Amino acid sequence: MGMIRRSQLRGLWMQAKRELMLRSNDEICPNIRKKLEKNKREIRFCHVTPAGNLKFEVQQMDRLHVVNLSDRTCSCRNWDISGIPYNHAISCIVWLKEDSNNYVNSYYKKEAYLKTYEFLMEPLTGKNTWPQVEVPHILPPPVKKMLGRPKKKMRRKVHEEESSLRLSKRDVAMSCSLCKQDEHNRRSCPLRALASPTDTEVILIKDISLKLISMIFQ
Repeated sequence: MGMIRRSQLRGLWMQAKRELMLRSNDEICPNIRKKLEKNKREIRFCHVTPAGNLKFEVQQMDRLHVVNLSDRTCSCRNWDISGIPYNHAISCIVWLKEDSNNYVNSYYKKEAYLKTYEFLMEPLTGKNTWPQVEVPHILPPPVKKMLGRPKKKMRRKVHEEESSLRLSKRDVAMSCSLCKQDEHNRRSCPLRALASPTDTEVILIKDISLKLISMIFQ
């Protein structure tokens, strides 16, 4: 029912948008009109130099821009990307004493806006009037256990760094716990064979210690 309610709200929203544009006498959408008027106020900083064939050189402060009204382009790329004439282009349009509304992209016009919202959201009946159908319940796909030991660490992307919670042993001085020398550890120490007892010696030490314990508690 929540989905139906959202559809109803969406239908009301589309109806309000359509009625708002029908009541408007402007040929351009309201938000686009605000942006266009803002750009018009900024033409006071532009100095226009015509070059012929609807091409102009526009100086704004210490920058120069090239405007081509026939292609509807400007070297600043704002008009090319948005479809709304920027202050450089509007200054050229004003120099020609033409209407800037004619240079706004047709997608921002009233006709295109009404076509967007011309389709209505059809009303729906209540859930109690829906036809009953016997279909099996849709179940999720079975979980397949993958081979190997499951990973615990998250797969990091290329730009992600290693976690700083675990200290790295890179550039740390290594020392041996047997001979107290640097540049190697206990595993690779040459004195390990002499210092580590063999399996036979370990068994003898355990036997002797057990005999001593039994003699003490007798």
